[in-house]
Amino acid sequence: MSPQTWVRLLLPPLLAFALSKTGWIYAVMFQRDRPISAFQKTITRCVSLFVLGMGYIVL
Repeated sequence: MSPQTWVRLLLPPLLAFALSKTGWIYAVMFQRDRPISAFQKTITRCVSLFVLGMGYIVL
């Protein structure tokens, strides 16, 4: 397999994971010591799945 194929296969999941963790850290920063809400968990999950899907569509 060529390097371009590996990039097309691995880049979208890595970007979705990075966005998911960034969103989680951002939500935790504003919640301080309280757990994040169910709405924040749902939004973080949906946005990361959106980035994953759009990444595969674009690449």
